[in-house]
Amino acid sequence: MAKKKAVKKGQKKARVLTEKGRAACTSKLKQSAKRSSTQQALPASAKATARSPLSLRQIEVRQALQTTWLLKGSLKNAQLSYLRVGKLLAQVREKKMYEDLGHADIEDYAEKRLQLGRASLYKYLKVYDWVSKNHSEWLQPKPKGFIPELADVAGLIEIEAQLQQKYVFPQKRAKLQALKQKALAGELKDSELNAIKKNSTVKVETLDTFASDLKSLRRKAGKIMGMPAEVIVHIDAALALLNNEKAVAHLDFSSSRDRLLA
Repeated sequence: MAKKKAVKKGQKKARVLTEKGRAACTSKLKQSAKRSSTQQALPASAKATARSPLSLRQIEVRQALQTTWLLKGSLKNAQLSYLRVGKLLAQVREKKMYEDLGHADIEDYAEKRLQLGRASLYKYLKVYDWVSKNHSEWLQPKPKGFIPELADVAGLIEIEAQLQQKYVFPQKRAKLQALKQKALAGELKDSELNAIKKNSTVKVETLDTFASDLKSLRRKAGKIMGMPAEVIVHIDAALALLNNEKAVAHLDFSSSRDRLLA
């Protein structure tokens, strides 16, 4: 009787051990399958990183990229801060808040309250006025895209001022549009900016001088025997165009001169 109990006990123990072994084996198989599927899901670059540590060069590149990312964010925040200062100064100007604090004008207020010089004051206001009129999307709470260096946007302002003129020849307009895209991307060179300033709309006094020379030419032409009447008509038409005050203020001198004398 005791022998039978011992046999049964041994058989029961064997069954328990077998079941435990089977369960352990199943668990190991599941873990192995999970690791295999995880490795297959990882991209090649992640597998390589997991297998081997980063080299010194890879660490340096990663740090440089992180620093560049931080710099881009900081620079954009600097432009947004510039716009916020301009906006607040514009509020002081428009609501004459400086008078509430006993100042005669905004210049006196800026100098004594903000230690802000006259040149810097009007630069902030000029940039803000220009942005609010031409690039209001930059004034949104979270503006998207690139914002150029606002402390030095003279080139972009000059380009857009010329594009807004009524009398701009197609070839020049196309060139200005191309330069505008470069300026918006922060890629406008100093040489290109200087060329824009040099070729900007000529002052009225310069055109007046040219008109005076053309009048003298008209008088001489009228005295020449056999001068074709058509030439006189064209000179008179040119003088009429130059005498139009609005046209004089907007015509490009070099292009118009070639056109009138062609």
